[in-house]
Amino acid sequence: MENGQDRTAVVSNLQARIENTPDNGDLVRIPHFGISNPNIKEAAELVVVDMWFSGEIEGVNEPEDFDGSACAPWLKPALADAITAFEARLSSAIDSGRLKASAIRRDLDDRLIPEKTHVSYDHLVEWMDEWGLARAITW
Repeated sequence: MENGQDRTAVVSNLQARIENTPDNGDLVRIPHFGISNPNIKEAAELVVVDMWFSGEIEGVNEPEDFDGSACAPWLKPALADAITAFEARLSSAIDSGRLKASAIRRDLDDRLIPEKTHVSYDHLVEWMDEWGLARAITW
């Protein structure tokens, strides 16, 4: 029994430390510790990059040496304006209930905190399908 009590104390201590760590505290509250549950900023990046690969975003041309990688270091900065606009769309969809969030955090002005509000990939894909957004990348 002593060993079981020790484990319980260790787990409780670890959970308390995780919850009190500013960067990781919310991960305890998100399904699967955030795996497959990107925050609004990450979801916006994912969708906008995907839309760019689908040809739905114009005005960003690939360099000659582009290898086709969605992780190319120039891509997200080149799409920064579209990503910022899409963060607002995702936030609006969550606020209106059209996009279900897996974890919501708000500031004192009742605005969603993009880095701490998460959506599941499944709900994000359903929402994209409703809007007819094609997925060019398998994710």
